[in-house]
Amino acid sequence: MPRKYIILIVSFFAAIPFWWLVNSISANVESFWFAKSAEKVLSANLGWGSLSQLREINRQKAFQKRMDDLSIDARSFFVLDLDNNFNGKIILEKNPDVSLPIASLSKLMTALIIFELGQTYKDNPEKDELLKKMLVESDNQASDKLAAWIGMDAFIELMDYYARKVGLRNTFFINPSGLDDDKNNRTNLSTAQDLSKLAVYILKKHPRIFEITILNKENGTSAEILRNYSEIIGSKTGWTMMANGCLLEIVKKKDNSGYFINILLGANDRFGEMKKILDAQLQ
Repeated sequence: MPRKYIILIVSFFAAIPFWWLVNSISANVESFWFAKSAEKVLSANLGWGSLSQLREINRQKAFQKRMDDLSIDARSFFVLDLDNNFNGKIILEKNPDVSLPIASLSKLMTALIIFELGQTYKDNPEKDELLKKMLVESDNQASDKLAAWIGMDAFIELMDYYARKVGLRNTFFINPSGLDDDKNNRTNLSTAQDLSKLAVYILKKHPRIFEITILNKENGTSAEILRNYSEIIGSKTGWTMMANGCLLEIVKKKDNSGYFINILLGANDRFGEMKKILDAQLQ
């Protein structure tokens, strides 16, 4: 075979990798520009919002799926997504309107009355210290002492009055502490949804109450969960024989767009079940 043909054949085969590389780069560049163009076209033609809004919708869908996939062991629970204007959206619930014993979650109503009756309690030298003991340590004697300032019977009447004022239709009190009356088989009753309304009212009108509940992250009754979740801005525990484990958490969203209000009633492992909810919310 003539030398010039040999050179031509060798050159041809030597050039194949080069042309393959050029075509590959060209295809990738073309794909890149096509993708970018498609993104621009998509963004320009979405009449109901921008591409960033589409991403937000997908993020919300993924969030709701995480919540829906949760398996929560409690007699009742209620999770409310609250924006900064206090508009709420239910994202998880079970038996939200079933009246159940609420144990020391009752002390949130006790605290609300103290704050609402500010002038009545202004001369009580023990008020601030008793509030801390009641809300941080869940001290039952502290709640009784606060109620005794105006009289126990009158205070309990006020608890029911404020329940109606806040819109708690299935909430009834027999004492300011939440302790069971074993002798008469009675206790304070509410629903998870009613308690969410109480939490929203406190958050709007008297946020200091929730600030007090998280003062002691080492030894308070909520310490077990407060140490692991810095987003919690309010917390109240409860437990009695009738109620089993109860827990209420107010969580500030990571993007500062609002709050989550999480409520568990009748849980065997209130902290474990609440951690499932928090982990799904704060991913």
